[in-house]
Amino acid sequence: VRAIDLAGFTRVEDPAQADVILLNGVIPAASELAERVKAGTGLVLILGEQTAAVDVETVLGFSVALEQNEEPASLVEIKISDALATEILWNSAPQVRERYSTLTPLSSVQPLVVTYESGDWVLWQARPGVFVVNAVLENDATNPQIQQWAYYNYLVYHLVSRAAGQTPMSFADYPGSPVPHAAERNVLWLVLGLLLITTIGVFTWVRRYS
Repeated sequence: VRAIDLAGFTRVEDPAQADVILLNGVIPAASELAERVKAGTGLVLILGEQTAAVDVETVLGFSVALEQNEEPASLVEIKISDALATEILWNSAPQVRERYSTLTPLSSVQPLVVTYESGDWVLWQARPGVFVVNAVLENDATNPQIQQWAYYNYLVYHLVSRAAGQTPMSFADYPGSPVPHAAERNVLWLVLGLLLITTIGVFTWVRRYS
């Protein structure tokens, strides 16, 4: 995942060596992964078209009903004090189509982002260190607008960082964000300073000899 590489994280194939397990559409060896999550390994689970509810229940440790949905929907954040709401402008997000509607009897889960039209969960926290994304992002053909969104890489990075128990960088500081960073800002200030000095010098010379 490019978002992980941009942040300088190391990817491993063995779940036993991982601080966070990132799953996109496929849940291999659900029972083994569930044991890792129970032991404290973070989890970011992105649901996919072939994701089985029984595997989701196994990994999360509680019952979950999943219903596929392809109606276009806008995204809004839940009005709570959470960095996902302050660092990401959800009203700039494209609509999503392929996604799951989720139903669980637990009251302890925390929805973070929902659809504007129906309030269906799109992003939620199952418990500390465990995040679930209901939008399908398996390939370039599923919700491509979201994957091209300026905040997409930062969102993945943000979730992985929090699942690992770390405090994510701000969007402005994240290396993959499409905004000028410290080095670029310093260059811009230098160029502006040179332009100002040159303008003043030319103006002074012209006034003196005119």
